Amino acid sequence: MNYPNAQRDDNEDLVGFGITILLAEDDHQNRLSLIELFEGEGYTVIPARNGSKAKDIYDERAEEIDCIVSDLDMPGLSGIEFARYNSLNKHLPFVVSSGVLETDVAEELMEIGVRDFMVKPYDFDLIPAVIQKCIERFNLANMTETVDQNTSGNLSTITIPTCFEDMHMAVDWIEKKVERFHAKQVAGHFASSISELLTNAYEHGNLGITECEKKELMRQGTFHDEVLKRERNCKAKIKIDVLAFKHKVTVKIYDEGEGFDYRKYVDLKKKEIEEKLALPNGRGIYLANYYFDSITYKDKGATVIAVKSF
Repeated sequence: MNYPNAQRDDNEDLVGFGITILLAEDDHQNRLSLIELFEGEGYTVIPARNGSKAKDIYDERAEEIDCIVSDLDMPGLSGIEFARYNSLNKHLPFVVSSGVLETDVAEELMEIGVRDFMVKPYDFDLIPAVIQKCIERFNLANMTETVDQNTSGNLSTITIPTCFEDMHMAVDWIEKKVERFHAKQVAGHFASSISELLTNAYEHGNLGITECEKKELMRQGTFHDEVLKRERNCKAKIKIDVLAFKHKVTVKIYDEGEGFDYRKYVDLKKKEIEEKLALPNGRGIYLANYYFDSITYKDKGATVIAVKSF
């Protein structure tokens, strides 16, 4: 079987160069296929034949691991159990691989911070994008930068340019606001969820990239190049209000785009949700809807208000 980039020699130009994946997969052939794919993309792979072996490797070598890819159904330690163990320890980027991903199982995984899925039979063109999205989300939620801010009591406001690095800093800023009242893990879960809505404002709002365009660009491996090109020509801003109390946090995000038909992304049917979870993009609004108590869109979708009670 031939995979994208499998024969390339310019390793430093490959998307996975310098990144180590812990791969937990009990099916021998699937394990070999994924190893070939990942190594062809420049990743270093540490394979494990089941969840228990993967946990042993995790305990011994966590500092080497940048991302975990785990099958869901494995003897001994299941994928859900491994994901839960990770969430209580290093909380490394975690991608779940499964032949059947029922909505209730996906929701259980999202409760412990898993946001990225590879559904069998694999679309091998999309898998590298799933891995990169997972790692980027982790980095976005864990950056520690200072952002200029206007603070008045429990209400804080920032305005950022349409820039990927500034979006990282904004998510970290929001997390710090939530940390005033809640544990770091709770704040991190909040930040990860709000990043889905902020990413929507950044990509689909101000940069004007549609879901279909993003999917095709990711297939072609040109998505990040297109984002950078549009960033250079974008003068629009993103404004973020955070109203934080111990019992409730409200975030309001305003972009300067033309809006979008957000109605088709809410109240998804079970089958539609499962299809969305198999993609590296297009499922962010569902993920956010699952976490927040309420999400309200205004200005044709260019303004979104998310509320979470604790």
